Amino acid sequence: MTDTALGPEERLKQLLGFFQAKDYAACLSLAGQMALDQRLHPVQVVVLAVAAEELGDSLWYNRALQLIDHMHSYDPGMAGSLRSIERLVAPDMVRKWFANGDAQKVLQHLAVARRTDPAIASVFEADPEAIIARGNRACIPDQSTAIPVTRFAEKRLGIPVPRRRALIFGRKYFFGPNSRPHDIGPRMARGLKIGGWESICIDPGYPNDGDRTPHALTPALLVDHCMSFQADVVLIDHFGLAMAVSDWGDFATQIRHIKPEIKLVHLNFDPWISGNWSLLQAIGAQVDLIWSHFPAGEYWDSTQLRPKLAYHPFPVGIELAELSPLVREDKTAFQGATESYNFNRVYWLTLLAKVGLSVEQRVTVHKDDGLDPIESYRQYLSRFCSVDRLLSFSMRSDGSRIVTGRSFETIFSGGCLIQEQAEDLEHFFVPGEHYFRFSTFNELRDLLAYLHHNPDAARKVAAAGQAYYLRHYSDARLVAYLEAALY
Repeated sequence: MTDTALGPEERLKQLLGFFQAKDYAACLSLAGQMALDQRLHPVQVVVLAVAAEELGDSLWYNRALQLIDHMHSYDPGMAGSLRSIERLVAPDMVRKWFANGDAQKVLQHLAVARRTDPAIASVFEADPEAIIARGNRACIPDQSTAIPVTRFAEKRLGIPVPRRRALIFGRKYFFGPNSRPHDIGPRMARGLKIGGWESICIDPGYPNDGDRTPHALTPALLVDHCMSFQADVVLIDHFGLAMAVSDWGDFATQIRHIKPEIKLVHLNFDPWISGNWSLLQAIGAQVDLIWSHFPAGEYWDSTQLRPKLAYHPFPVGIELAELSPLVREDKTAFQGATESYNFNRVYWLTLLAKVGLSVEQRVTVHKDDGLDPIESYRQYLSRFCSVDRLLSFSMRSDGSRIVTGRSFETIFSGGCLIQEQAEDLEHFFVPGEHYFRFSTFNELRDLLAYLHHNPDAARKVAAAGQAYYLRHYSDARLVAYLEAALY
């Protein structure tokens, strides 16, 4: 049976089969034939665009852009489908082009992404050619904010913090046993110790040093750990440990029966992930407190968990004196990963290079470096001390704008944070005073051009931000805030 004899559904299945097999010539041929036959479908036009980009076929690429525009105008309700398909098909391809240094293909696909994703279109206000033609204008974008900086329970900060015993149940590996050990648990434990609490971090699924084979978790096992350590507070990375929500509930019931005064705290590092909100609601009902540095999220209200939220930053766990005394260079750097969930970053970085703004790209990966997690993190954090200005992006693949740990780490380490707008951060720091904020590509390019010519402005903001951080968010302060929230 020839392609032309297949029905619409069969042709789409065949098209996806070609794409999964990376037969982009066959993709182009079949998707193009469907267009000539006046058969339009979101899968077909997105695959047509990506295949044309990969093969360098400018005629079919431009035709794909026209088809996307036509589908929008013919049926505005098609927008959601186009965006979903583009997000399913594109990330791995775009990241591959970025890794290979193929800026043309990355920017070609940015034009496609602008047509399928309103969030991308709001950040990149025009197609790349028009953005490049605009030129750089050295100025600071508007830094005003309507969000007052939060004042935590400072009235209790003069009271000595009792020496409590805190047990952290935290994930051992970043993306499972084949990735690097995760630093968040060990450095949280270290930070709580700096603040005066005795603390350890355990991943009960990996009871032996160097063990990469996960063991089953049970409520009884967790209860045993709590009683063995004589824990007063248990902080739990529920989404990082493989146990059912009902089992977590059984654990909470059992440990409270044995030790009624114990406090249970849910640690949430990514509450913006909508697929976890039903689980978050269930887990939130089991604990005394939720610790997460995302105060702006409406999900706290929809899950009715805001009364339990303590949105303090997380501890660093490293003292400033432990960082390598590097000499800062007058430059801007980006230090972070470009994964499928944040691959929008490749558009920023590629376009910045195209408009002639020098940003050192320190793209990181989550491979095991063979170091102890604390030493690995110390070396990572020390690299923040080698440049004056550090760039941070906030948008995730679903359009959410979140604050990463990098935002806090940059300010802590004394660098000038240049941050894509994220409402959460404005609860902790004042834009224009403690860091610089941007919302669109043109705002970023203008800001970078200004700071390139006025480096002392960046150093002044960096110094003010670090002083504010150390005064309000040191590890000792965070333990005092946690004490106040729990007791």
